[in-house]
Amino acid sequence: MDDPLRLRPEDRPDFEAVLNLALTATDVQAPLGDDPTGPATARLRLRALGDADATAAAARAEYGTYLTLRTSAQHDRPPHPAAGSLLPALAVLTPLIAAASAAVLFVLGHLLRLTDAEGTLPGSLITAGWVLTLIAGTSALLAFAALLGTAIRGGGGTAHEARVQQARQNWKRALLDRGMLPHLRRCLREDPPLRTAPPRASAPPTPTTPAPPPTRRSTPLMSVNLSKGQQISLSKSDGTALTSVRMGLGWQAAPRKGFLAKLTGTREIDLDASAVLFAAGQAADVVFFQHLVSDDGSVRHTGDNLTGGAGTGGDDEAVLVDLARVPAHIDQIVFTVNSFTGQTFAEVQNAFCRLVDETTGAELARYTLTGGGDHTAQIMAKVHRSGDGWQMKAIGAPATGRTFQDLLPAITPHL
Repeated sequence: MDDPLRLRPEDRPDFEAVLNLALTATDVQAPLGDDPTGPATARLRLRALGDADATAAAARAEYGTYLTLRTSAQHDRPPHPAAGSLLPALAVLTPLIAAASAAVLFVLGHLLRLTDAEGTLPGSLITAGWVLTLIAGTSALLAFAALLGTAIRGGGGTAHEARVQQARQNWKRALLDRGMLPHLRRCLREDPPLRTAPPRASAPPTPTTPAPPPTRRSTPLMSVNLSKGQQISLSKSDGTALTSVRMGLGWQAAPRKGFLAKLTGTREIDLDASAVLFAAGQAADVVFFQHLVSDDGSVRHTGDNLTGGAGTGGDDEAVLVDLARVPAHIDQIVFTVNSFTGQTFAEVQNAFCRLVDETTGAELARYTLTGGGDHTAQIMAKVHRSGDGWQMKAIGAPATGRTFQDLLPAITPHL
């Protein structure tokens, strides 16, 4: 991913935001008709997502500048001490422990003097108390100086961060004007079936014409929280079939326990999402971080995430499925998550998968895993053909394996 012409996974949300904005342009919406969730819009959106690298190349200069400034900001940022050392803990604890110890020694020394204790012990205790007082004061001054230096160094990064954000906005503007809008217009010219707009009435209806009935919503009113084994039909509320869905997966690292664990910062969990395509019970294709697009182009992976962190929020990894393009012999698509590094789900919390109508962004269903375990993978869910449409089924079965090949024996009972 070192070539600035190729869109990096972390910049894909910005790319999709520009795409959503471009789809609202008047000259793009007009040929598509009045329905922003129709199949023509879905096809156009999927085509734009598939041509992301070529579209991003139109804003090559701005993207290269943005990447350079962002990388420079990351390298120039001073390391956060709490992320990998005990120095912050020592800086805070040393003055406190030294001061507390000094107070105890002072009290003991003076008590012994009041009781007329013989020997040098009372004086030694008091002397040690003064030494610890000096240590507490010195360490407190050093800690304050370190904090002040960090604040001064950190202040210089504000201007650089502003330049990074400005470069980001310049790239998005150039991507919209020189890349996304021309690409969508070219797609509309080259693909006549995308132009599905019905003829518009040239005059408004007369007052005697009865008002048309209210249009039914084309998406569900709310997301369905699935339990293990439950399944839903992949259709809109008006009975029409969904054309494009996103299976999003997310997770968080479970927090470490103990005082010192908190000081070392939050750990990262690298899970990998895969979509295995089955035909008559046999694996026919797979989409994962090393094979981002299925051979037929109907299933796409948005890219690898090495840290996790979405939890109950957005997606860490996602797989886009163009249901209308899935070949007829493919009857099931199983979605899995596995730990390539061997970390178990005992170190993971808030793992979930959710199904989203890609044409509208509306969440259709969500399945949240509960509990941990010493397994290294989960068979999350599947979508399968049912009559003329598709259904989603929540599975949530634990498994063991570092790759999708390791999981095939565990997937078989759920086909």
